[in-house]
Amino acid sequence: MLVAGETKTLEEDMMLCYEIRTIVDGYRYHIEDLIHITAGGHEVLSQPELDPTILWIQPDLF
Repeated sequence: MLVAGETKTLEEDMMLCYEIRTIVDGYRYHIEDLIHITAGGHEVLSQPELDPTILWIQPDLF
């Protein structure tokens, strides 16, 4: 697992699951992307565009 401030170097052909969680206007959003580290940078292997129909939103969590 990598965290903010991580010192480990990303290497070519690593696969990372990037998870974003946030709360906006009382709604909780959780989105995951699968990232492939390439020689020239990275490639997003999950959906290239956000599909709002796949999001699970739960209002008033807190």
